[in-house]
Amino acid sequence: MFHHVGIRVSDVDRSIKFYRDTFNFQPVIRYTSMSGQDVCFLRSGDMTIEVYKQKEDTDGIRGITHISLEDDHIDESFAKLNGLGLEMSPGEPRYGVGDSPLKLFHFKDPNGVSIEMMNPLPRDVKFKTTR
Repeated sequence: MFHHVGIRVSDVDRSIKFYRDTFNFQPVIRYTSMSGQDVCFLRSGDMTIEVYKQKEDTDGIRGITHISLEDDHIDESFAKLNGLGLEMSPGEPRYGVGDSPLKLFHFKDPNGVSIEMMNPLPRDVKFKTTR
């Protein structure tokens, strides 16, 4: 099941304002990741987007960087995909930030597109924000 699209941006505050004012996306959680990214998830109805800015933002890359899919059997799926010889991200699967019950991993499809697999979260899950 589709979960969200990740969008790398140059300014998280400006992006939040744009998606809120233009498409009525509301911030759900904002935090600083373990790698120093400024991250905000926004939701409108059943649609979720993630806007984030790299801590060291020197390469100028912007735009959609990954798609995220929910998976009820995250450990089994990781073992299966890893067994197929796909390019998997090191150190995964891993848990999300803070007190998040989120478990996830990343791999690349045959075209090099990054796909994130994550366990489903209840729609009413609450996180401790770090910002």
